[in-house]
Amino acid sequence: MRLLIERMIELLTLQIQENLRLINKNQAKIVEMLRNPVSDEQKLDFEERSAENKKMLIENNDFINLQNTLSGFLEKYKPSDEYLNEISEELTGLPDDENIIFDMTVKEELQFDNLHPCFDDDEFFNRLIEYYTSVEAYEKCSELYKLRNLHLSAR
Repeated sequence: MRLLIERMIELLTLQIQENLRLINKNQAKIVEMLRNPVSDEQKLDFEERSAENKKMLIENNDFINLQNTLSGFLEKYKPSDEYLNEISEELTGLPDDENIIFDMTVKEELQFDNLHPCFDDDEFFNRLIEYYTSVEAYEKCSELYKLRNLHLSAR
């Protein structure tokens, strides 16, 4: 469950960033419109952009509140990490077979990061390093070591 909650928080963050990007784009257009003489068409465009910005700001506020609630939940139930980390295959959509997960990872169908189901598995990590070494993808090995060390130092 922890994995699902962390992914949800990450997705909310991405949506908030996208909304902010669109809000800034709309604001730039509004500022440009204010420099020109006002027409009925511009007035309508101004109102639409303002309404869209207001809607996205309200949405972002809801997303931030949800993120805070989910983060608070994770913090509150930190002692029961064992329970929170149990995720059934049905919920994640990932196979139980580590070989399939390995194949998905090397094909980059499944990103290897702190949310990866085998991220903390040393044997899996070493197997990845061996694979990337065998195909002479040394940059990928370096990337994996940096990612893993960053995660371990954050604990």
